[in-house]
Amino acid sequence: MSKSILIVEDEALIAMSMQADLEDHGFSAHFAITVPDALTRLGSMTYDAVVLDYNVGGTTSIALADTLRSRRIPFVVCSGSEPTEGIDAFRDVQSIGKPYRPEELMAALRGALGGIA
Repeated sequence: MSKSILIVEDEALIAMSMQADLEDHGFSAHFAITVPDALTRLGSMTYDAVVLDYNVGGTTSIALADTLRSRRIPFVVCSGSEPTEGIDAFRDVQSIGKPYRPEELMAALRGALGGIA
């Protein structure tokens, strides 16, 4: 059974590309383009992990990261911004930059999933 991944990314083309990359590597991938949309999806479906952009539509994803931590949903950050420094919500979370390489994203996700995927 494939792992279900939620992509939180406000750039639709990047989200669709990332979705295709994940599906090419055997994941089931869905995306949300706003933080409220992501929270709604998290309330209606179970995800094994989340790929999270730091700046989503002009809003930081800090509150979403806190929600993921409280629900024990692993996540990685894939962003053009540097979110991790000094922000507790992103403590010990792997961050990769954009543009990303698919292999880099897969490695980060496998790490977040404890090597299972």
